[in-house]
Amino acid sequence: MITPLEIENKRFRKALNGYNSTDVDDFLEELTRDYEKLYKQVTESQDKIEELKKVNTSEFEEISTLSRY
Repeated sequence: MITPLEIENKRFRKALNGYNSTDVDDFLEELTRDYEKLYKQVTESQDKIEELKKVNTSEFEEISTLSRY
């Protein structure tokens, strides 16, 4: 997965009749900000999923242990 830092550091070669570099830079800055927010949300969501899996596993083990008695 591309990181926000990779987007921020991406540089393009200049070419004759190429894109306006200010427009490209502005777009990349906006893209980096939005992507960074999403990147953090995904990371936090993955962490939360792992945390919930552990809780569910612990609860299942506890119920399993209690049902033996």
